[in-house]
Amino acid sequence: MQTKIKNTKLFLAAIFVLCTGSQLFSYGGNTAIAPLLTAVGGYEFYSLVAPLGATGMMIALPAVAALGRKIGSKTVLFLGAFLMLFGRVGMQFANSVFTIGLFNFLGSFGSGFVITAPFVMIGTAFERSASMKYYGYIATFNAIGSLIGPPLAGMLVDANLPRISFLLWIPLYAFSLIAIGMLYPNSKSQSKEKFDVTGWLYLAIMVFAFVMWTGLSGKVFPWLSFGLLLPVAVAVFAWLLVRHSGRIANPTVPIRVFQYKRFRTAFFSNCCVVVFSTCASGYLLNYLLYVMNTSATLGSTTTIPSTIVITILGLFLGKILAKNFVKNVRTMTIIGSLCTFGALLCFALLQPTSSILQVWIGSALGGVGNAISQTCLTPYFQYGLPKEEYGTAQGMYQFSSTCMATIFVAVVGVLVGLTGDLKYVFYTGLVMTVINVIICVTSVRIRPEEVIETAASK
Repeated sequence: MQTKIKNTKLFLAAIFVLCTGSQLFSYGGNTAIAPLLTAVGGYEFYSLVAPLGATGMMIALPAVAALGRKIGSKTVLFLGAFLMLFGRVGMQFANSVFTIGLFNFLGSFGSGFVITAPFVMIGTAFERSASMKYYGYIATFNAIGSLIGPPLAGMLVDANLPRISFLLWIPLYAFSLIAIGMLYPNSKSQSKEKFDVTGWLYLAIMVFAFVMWTGLSGKVFPWLSFGLLLPVAVAVFAWLLVRHSGRIANPTVPIRVFQYKRFRTAFFSNCCVVVFSTCASGYLLNYLLYVMNTSATLGSTTTIPSTIVITILGLFLGKILAKNFVKNVRTMTIIGSLCTFGALLCFALLQPTSSILQVWIGSALGGVGNAISQTCLTPYFQYGLPKEEYGTAQGMYQFSSTCMATIFVAVVGVLVGLTGDLKYVFYTGLVMTVINVIICVTSVRIRPEEVIETAASK
């Protein structure tokens, strides 16, 4: 049963403004974290504070759907907005590494609710054909926020106002939340499905232990010390999570979807692709600011070519693939993986005297790779997958992005801390893109007999 909206146009406008504001917050926050840590004398803890943002998002995402069914999607949205507000305002007044990390985690945890709830709301308010169209509009407004957010935050950093970048989104959210609160009824599901609290706690403890170990070892305590209890905890809770997820019907982390070979391929390929975005949004900016000595305004433009390319290609790639998906998907993913490799190679070859043009070329190539991956991998793993597993598989596929971002930032932070060279971030990313090329060449394919089986099943 569809949810009735009092004013459809105003509701959609509020949703789209909400999406733009979310991107302003995300990219503005990424731009300002390093200067904030530098201001309190704690830049060496960047490898701890930055992953805490991805950690908050990673822990929040599995809980959105279940909480929405229990307390309503609107309540989830408002809860997320409150946590975002609390976290971002807290960042403004943070005066230590601990408080910056804490408020970054809380704000990102809330954002996990905020960026997911609009998809659920639109899905319940409109027919399938209309909702797909509006999902495309969401991508457009996300792109607008991605284009505006980094340069605006960069200019504020150059003006010695990095903290203000966390508050830019508040007026936009005020309009969005008031409108959504008035127009969207807080419907709840009648399902008696229970939220997997145990699995969620296993996941949270496992991720926190990993981030604490990689972020604090060698700084707060030696690598070979009691801190080794943390990776032991990671292994124990990972085992408990896998064991628990295999025993219940609706686990927080549904391990069962890994039985499908095509999903495994798409999952690990996406993990490799995410590495580019992580490099481009965080460590690349740090390299420009502290090695190439560019201004924050100029440095924050690094994501613009990628965003523009993704937006433009997204309009055409779907049509190209639709003509003959089975034949084209393998070729397209190989091209995309090679473009991502080229992007990381541009970053790895940077020197203190390099031109910003080299960065923009790398960003544009990475945009091509990301656009192709976003377009190809979802229908690829859905092809032949049981329809009842679509939602579960898509959730786990999205989960792979935050999971890999958390792991990658934490691990390369250790490498940078040990070597003192930011280039090791790009070297590690380059290795991951080589792995992705191998995955696409050897594993991404749909055999003719699978086409026949799928047609017969329909």
